[in-house]
Amino acid sequence: MDVQQQILEQAPRLTRQDAFEFGCHAKLSCFNACCADLTVELSPHDAASLRRALGLTAEEFLKRHTRTRFDPGRGLPVVFLEMRDDPASTCPFVGEAGCTVYQDRPAACRLYPVGRALLAPDEGGGRQEFFFLLEEDPCVGYAQPRPWTIQAWLDDQGISQCDQVDDPWRAFCQHPALRSRLAEGRRPAPSLLNDYFRAFYSPDRFRDYLEATGEFARLGPADRAALLNGDAALLKFAATWMTGRLSNEGT
Repeated sequence: MDVQQQILEQAPRLTRQDAFEFGCHAKLSCFNACCADLTVELSPHDAASLRRALGLTAEEFLKRHTRTRFDPGRGLPVVFLEMRDDPASTCPFVGEAGCTVYQDRPAACRLYPVGRALLAPDEGGGRQEFFFLLEEDPCVGYAQPRPWTIQAWLDDQGISQCDQVDDPWRAFCQHPALRSRLAEGRRPAPSLLNDYFRAFYSPDRFRDYLEATGEFARLGPADRAALLNGDAALLKFAATWMTGRLSNEGT
């Protein structure tokens, strides 16, 4: 059993109302220690926030700072932040004073030391989730007497805003048709995987594709403007578009 599976199966499951104590600041002996030897998955919103903070195009950011691996369990490619090539596998964005992209850090970093497991939606389409605490050495943040509830921590770290942007993408990743195919041992076609990566992680290429295929022309002026100027609107459209692609592939 790998560490992630062990945590999911054995860690106490918490709700948004459960309480814990934690504090993090530069005077702690463990400061920055959690920013090494990491596996940080990047959502579309994570990737977009980081590349804007760095002044990079989506293609430049993906090439310089990420690696992609196909996950058979999801049937989709997964994007990870590429760590530095040093003995500690340090995050490329950590400095002596802490995170250099703190305002635009990924959701996984915002959540820490809270972990979150997102399960398949219930029959009504509602979110199913639970939380757990990642009590790891050498972190001494748990010794800091600062009380939180899980919900207060999520609010303080800006997770709700991240979720609002990424939820359409998550809904697609957990789409019943996709899960059904995986249960039958059917892997999505390469063309669908290419469309997935372009739609969710390469907004400029996706906009160019929509323009070239005439799909933009079929939208009203307000919708076109929203998709051209807002990544959140484009991500929501991408989820709807990919759901249509998934349905067409199955016909």
